[in-house]
Amino acid sequence: MTSKRNTFNKLLTHPSFIQTIVIVALSFFFPDDICFAQTGDTKETSLAISIPQCFEKPVVDGFLNDSIWNTVSHITTFTQREPEEGKPASEATDVALAFDTHNLYIGIRCYDSKVDQLIANEMRYDVDLSENDRIEILLDTFNDGRNAFFFSTNPLGVQRDGLVRNEGENLNWDWNGVWFCSTQIDSLGWTAEFAIPFRTLRFDENGPGEWGMNIGRFIMRNREEVFSTPVLRDYGYLGEFKVSKFGHISGFKNISQGSGLQVKPYLAGGMEDDRFTGKNSISNIGLDLKYSLTANLTADLTMNTDFAQVESDQERINLTRFDLYYPEKREFFLEGAGIFWFGERFSGNYDADVLFFSRRIGLSKDGSEKIPLLGGVRTTGKIGETDLGVLSIWTDKKKILDENNNEVETPLTNVSVLRAKQPVLGLSSIGVIGINKQAGRTVYNRTIGTDWNFYFAEQLQIGGFAAKTFDYGMTRDNGAANIDVNYMTDDVELQAQYMTIDNGFNPELGYVPRTGIRKVYFSPALATRPEFFGIRKTYFFGEFIYHSNPDWSLQSGYNLLSSYTLFENGSELFIGVPFQTEVLDEDFTIRDGTVISAGKHKFTRFVADYYSDRSQVLSGKITGKFGSFYNGTIKTLELGAVWKPSMHWKFDVQYQRNDIKLPVENGTFVTNLLIGRINWGLTTKMFSKLFVQWNDADHDMNINLLFNYQYLPNSDIYLVYNERWDVQHSPRINNRTIVAKLTYLFNV
Repeated sequence: MTSKRNTFNKLLTHPSFIQTIVIVALSFFFPDDICFAQTGDTKETSLAISIPQCFEKPVVDGFLNDSIWNTVSHITTFTQREPEEGKPASEATDVALAFDTHNLYIGIRCYDSKVDQLIANEMRYDVDLSENDRIEILLDTFNDGRNAFFFSTNPLGVQRDGLVRNEGENLNWDWNGVWFCSTQIDSLGWTAEFAIPFRTLRFDENGPGEWGMNIGRFIMRNREEVFSTPVLRDYGYLGEFKVSKFGHISGFKNISQGSGLQVKPYLAGGMEDDRFTGKNSISNIGLDLKYSLTANLTADLTMNTDFAQVESDQERINLTRFDLYYPEKREFFLEGAGIFWFGERFSGNYDADVLFFSRRIGLSKDGSEKIPLLGGVRTTGKIGETDLGVLSIWTDKKKILDENNNEVETPLTNVSVLRAKQPVLGLSSIGVIGINKQAGRTVYNRTIGTDWNFYFAEQLQIGGFAAKTFDYGMTRDNGAANIDVNYMTDDVELQAQYMTIDNGFNPELGYVPRTGIRKVYFSPALATRPEFFGIRKTYFFGEFIYHSNPDWSLQSGYNLLSSYTLFENGSELFIGVPFQTEVLDEDFTIRDGTVISAGKHKFTRFVADYYSDRSQVLSGKITGKFGSFYNGTIKTLELGAVWKPSMHWKFDVQYQRNDIKLPVENGTFVTNLLIGRINWGLTTKMFSKLFVQWNDADHDMNINLLFNYQYLPNSDIYLVYNERWDVQHSPRINNRTIVAKLTYLFNV
């Protein structure tokens, strides 16, 4: 108890924390005298370089032997963030930059004195490279200090790209641009050569020709992070995405984004054998079109949209009384997802409430039936400095079974969203959103809202939102509001939030699992770097979450005291003790035949979670949880292992077991969940994946096999095979599907 009190006292007496409290207090009494954080506060440490236009394009083969690389601009100074902030990189890096009318060229020599210790074991296109040696290039093409394009590769030449919005507030790894990269490994280290077409980027063709840029290199055997423009630890764990602190490159002139038209048709066909509906053929043809309305604004059109290649949801055991949150995986909705985000920033042990959740589109209300998408349009980009997003999608009619197993027909439905965000006062912003779901002529559901995010100091943000919903059965009690505070440095973090949601608040296109609540959230954390026992950093933190009814009577309480330790070798250890209270207004059916009675229930658990170094050939995870649960007990064991025997193969298996004993009828039961994946990558453009799941709580097993060959940039061949088994009594196949799909990208 004494150590916890000392930790909290350190937080309260930390100079930067006191300074923050003073700033917040003064801002309410003297708002005109408080300086909001502006872009470029540390320009004296930032890279600034002019790059030349070339008239001889290099061959992108990774060898860096073209004469152009000897005559262009070079960057050779890289500074550590980890493990020794501010010191020069342990290994030299040489970056050369040039451009012509159509492309930005980047050649990078990564010197390495221990080439045999390079960590490069991922071969799949667009895979997470965070456990590999790698290069990351971030380009702020509008030079707005907020948003950036992301390009990365490892020594094997795997390409990963993405979009950074609002300095890392939203990271979209599902954006796919057309760009070229090749790498080579030699006795000096490894090299990477990039050609990034200007048609892939968005920028102001009439601007001054200056972009923000930062380049990072990651040396995984040292867990070392180095950057061409220094990234301070006080920027937080997403500091590499702090776009306002990027260096700058200039000299761009006579460059063009081209016609800005891309056409991507697809053709799909296959067979389905369903135990209930019989055999059916599958044939589909459709089109995706992308057009640059202006240099800053892009329109996307989709017709007869198909998602055959999308992986099945990963199974989870639900022991709560709320619906689980499953992420969006469909490419059309993912690509522009960042600008449409609107909702709760901090959620603690709960999934965040969001007012627009695209996964609701194309699914029945209970999520069990897929509704065909006829098509739609999306426009995203900028008008002046304003971020703009417009989305309109039509879903078709379909006969489905309702909750009483009666056949009903879903109506032709339109979903439209308007989102705008305006920069103010440096890095701060205010925004609005409008959401409309129209089913037929008379049935509708609408949401309107405004949100804001203000930077009061370098590490301090205050944000929030207010919203209302309207529908054909509308009540007056239909609002929601939220305000939050976020303060983050390398050694002190503080998050706090207050949210209220009325009983009648009903965003049908959002994820809001419960209404009629007030929520208070508070999470202080203190970090230290003890430099013993191989520890790089340890966090001591708490989470205190209070869900109440509007009259402040308790619904749920969650209090966590915990520590998280990151070791020098990349392994992680989490230890925590959560104290939880659930007040049930009515009986809760936790599973068929097992009912927990209404009333107040308190339970306490102990949790320990360990991950080994995930960059190694063999890595693993073990989690143990045990304690009280609804007047009974629960024991949870989670095991995981990843084996990468070569760059071409990756085996991943996860197992979860819950052993539950409750003092009610049918209260003693066990749940098991087994998930396995096998990835095989022949090249960086060709891979196959087998995904198997067994969930005995739902008595089903799913098998998903995907083959993908990207024969040209953003042009793919897919072969997909799915099986769904009922394993409750005697195993039998409920559904079997095989689909082939071909796409081709035309750059007009």
